[in-house]
Amino acid sequence: MKSLDTILAGWAVRARLIGMTVVVCWTGACGEAGSGHAISEPLEGKPADATTEADEIESDSAGRLPCTYLPQRSEFTDLHDHGHSGHLDAGHQPEINSFSDCAARLEGKLQIGKRHLAVLSYDEHGLGQMLIAGQWHYVRADGDAVAVVTWDNGPDDFAEGLARAHVDGKMTYLNRSFDVVIPPTYDWGWPFDQGLALVCRGCQFERAVGEEHTAVVGGDWGYIDQAGREVVAVRYSRDEARAELAATVTR
Repeated sequence: MKSLDTILAGWAVRARLIGMTVVVCWTGACGEAGSGHAISEPLEGKPADATTEADEIESDSAGRLPCTYLPQRSEFTDLHDHGHSGHLDAGHQPEINSFSDCAARLEGKLQIGKRHLAVLSYDEHGLGQMLIAGQWHYVRADGDAVAVVTWDNGPDDFAEGLARAHVDGKMTYLNRSFDVVIPPTYDWGWPFDQGLALVCRGCQFERAVGEEHTAVVGGDWGYIDQAGREVVAVRYSRDEARAELAATVTR
């Protein structure tokens, strides 16, 4: 059972989740340092909530934000405007399209145009994916949205039900309801696998000379479970943490 402090911390973080920092991982270069994978540095956070009070975004052009997403049906031709860079193919099937001004930040809140929400493609959990001003977001039909870590050129997957996001430079894990399950405690964390996630404190993003991407290096490493408990204390090198976990399993 989670402690009261953990629950309260989760509520506090939930209020800042929208538009947070993003760690970018490019296609074919996602994973742990030393494994041929790499991660870029986090972007600056922009806390905001999502709302859709008006059908049109009430903002001047300077405050509008570009977005890219996959429409769910061919009626998205109604969205054609000066900022639309996509088109329909011969079979009138929707494809990924970009718009120059489908969202805006108004008084600290992220506002997504209702016309875009109406044609966004949603999965079986009611979540759509939208790249807004360079940050991947999961979006609901009511406009509620949350920025997550970018992974393999898309939004972070919900590994075992949890996706990753950055808040105040720390990694946090949230569920499909956008609730914070693990508050921002660690400087980096990998996706959950078999109930555990490898995390670190004091680790840094480092780019080797001649390399295009960065890697996560240094720091203290350990493993947490989905309740946020440290199954392997975060005090080892990465290799030592793996060895400690293997020893724990065999005990």
